[in-house]
Amino acid sequence: MEAGLLEKICFWINRFAYLNLLWLLFCLAGLLLAGFFPATAAMFAVQRKWISGRVEIPVFRTFLSTYKRYFWKANQLGFLLLLFGGMLFINFYLVMDRASVLASLFHLFLLLLSFLYLLVWLYVFPVLVHFEGTGFDTVKNALFTAITSPFLTISAIIGVVLLFWFCRALPGSIPVLGCSGISFIMSVFAQRVFNNIETRAF
Repeated sequence: MEAGLLEKICFWINRFAYLNLLWLLFCLAGLLLAGFFPATAAMFAVQRKWISGRVEIPVFRTFLSTYKRYFWKANQLGFLLLLFGGMLFINFYLVMDRASVLASLFHLFLLLLSFLYLLVWLYVFPVLVHFEGTGFDTVKNALFTAITSPFLTISAIIGVVLLFWFCRALPGSIPVLGCSGISFIMSVFAQRVFNNIETRAF
C-alpha cells in the first residue's frame, strides 16, 4: 500500500473517530435527551462540509457552533417527531386486537403513516442543516427528499444496514464508524438527492 494512501486512510479514521467522540460528549453535555438531537445535527453539518470539499474545516469549532445554533430547533423537531411516533404506537396498540373492516383499514393507514414516518427520520437531519425553514418545512422536505429519489433512498438504507452488519462483525470499529459512519452514508446520499433536485429546478 502506498504511503500516501495509508496516510489518507489514517487521516479519515482519526476524523471519524474524533467526530464520534464529539457526538458522544455533546450528547452527554445535554444529559442525553436534550443533547442527542443538536449533537446529531452538528455531526451532519460537519460531514456536509466534508462532502462539499471543505475537508480542512476546524471540526470542533464547526461542531460547537452548529450545536449551539440548532440546539432548540433540533430538540423541538426531534421531540415532536418522538411524540408523533408515540401516538402511532398507541394507535397500533389500540387497533391490534380489533377484528372489523374499519379496524383493518385503520391499521393499513397506520402502516402507511409509519412508513412515511421512518422516511422522514432518514433525511430529517441532512435536511435540517441544508435548508433553512420551520420544523414543518424540515419534515416536509425530508419526506419529499425520500420519495423523489427512491433508488438513492433504498441505496442509503442498504448502506446503513451493511455498516451495521460490519460493526456487529467487528465491534472494534464502532468507536470509529458507529454514529459518524451512519451519518456519513446518509449525508452522501442526501447530498446526491439535493443535487438532483436543484438540477431539476434549473
